[in-house]
Amino acid sequence: MPYIGAALIFLFVRQQILAGQVQNYHNTVLENVLYGAGSFAESSATKMEILFHYLRLSFFPWQLSWDYSYNEIPIVNWSSVSAWISLLLYGALLAYAVLQARKKPVISFAILFYMIMLAPTANLFFLNGSTVSERFLFLPSLGFVIALVYGLAAILKTNVSADSAFGLNKFTGILLLVILVFAGLTISRSNEWKSNLSIFQSGVENAPNSARTNAALGVESRKAAEKETDPRQRATYFRDAIKYSKESLDILPSCKDALYNLGVTYMETGDSANAVKTYHNLLYYYPDHRSALTNLGAMFFSHNRFDSAYQYLKRSYDSDTTFAKSSQSLAIYYFKLADYSQAIKFAGNAIRLDKSILISYDLLSQAYKAIGNEGEADKYKMLYQQVYMEASESGNTFSDTE
Repeated sequence: MPYIGAALIFLFVRQQILAGQVQNYHNTVLENVLYGAGSFAESSATKMEILFHYLRLSFFPWQLSWDYSYNEIPIVNWSSVSAWISLLLYGALLAYAVLQARKKPVISFAILFYMIMLAPTANLFFLNGSTVSERFLFLPSLGFVIALVYGLAAILKTNVSADSAFGLNKFTGILLLVILVFAGLTISRSNEWKSNLSIFQSGVENAPNSARTNAALGVESRKAAEKETDPRQRATYFRDAIKYSKESLDILPSCKDALYNLGVTYMETGDSANAVKTYHNLLYYYPDHRSALTNLGAMFFSHNRFDSAYQYLKRSYDSDTTFAKSSQSLAIYYFKLADYSQAIKFAGNAIRLDKSILISYDLLSQAYKAIGNEGEADKYKMLYQQVYMEASESGNTFSDTE
């Protein structure tokens, strides 16, 4: 009861503090497949499928992935065999925990601890931002370990609280073997986390049906290409970026990260036609995607299609006036048209929003020089050099696209 009381007090205080707070992020089917369930049968069966996955991970933590989002664990109905197996297993465990509470109190406690700790994150009572996450097993795993140890002791007729020779030696030997096997698995898994690229590659290998694992590998491949100096390896990374972005879109055509990354990759490989097509597809799903709008404007600008460029640059700015690159892009546009007062206005706005946005300092210097204000021109020229040096020393790089 004291723990329940503490929990209720916490929830009350939390509600008092957070009540009325605006939540800007809304979970979608990409994060949690249950948002796509069309009926109670689909919802309930899929929840049991998720619980089955957690039970499997507890016994066999193999082929792990940093993500299990749409559509690695798909929506199922009650024709799913694993959903029924899950229902029967959890039902049997719960019945055992309740009926054997007096005879087997430790194992009963372990089973109930596992279930209670897993319940808040297993989408049973309310949907959260993830279909399945391995981290959600961290606390429940304590219950699993307790049940495993005491269950093994019961099978071997070992009193773990007494130092009885043969039984304890055999018991200890089995536990040591288990520890060695899983320590090896842990070390093997740790190697996959040596870089973003390696963990995203393992994610695609172990969760190939997840739109997010494929999208993430596509993004990281593009970033690797941008840093690569060897032309052949650079081309390979770009091909992978396109490949995995398309794989993600085959799973979920509206995947925002995959669409944007594909558009940027096409831009950087000089395929303007496919870049424009991809950005338009992205804007179909997300009309106010500021980066896509900005990049489209920049592409039309580079081809001297100024009316089209302004259309997208203005849409980007209107969608989020606090986005520094939108102001910078409009400053470049007005400078090109020799409208220096507007160029100064938007370049200054970009710097107010982001003091590290380098091009705007150069634009201000040139715009003030064009209108004959040498003092301001020299001021922003010096600031440009200063910011450039600071960025170079910190290892930052500059790009016209996000």
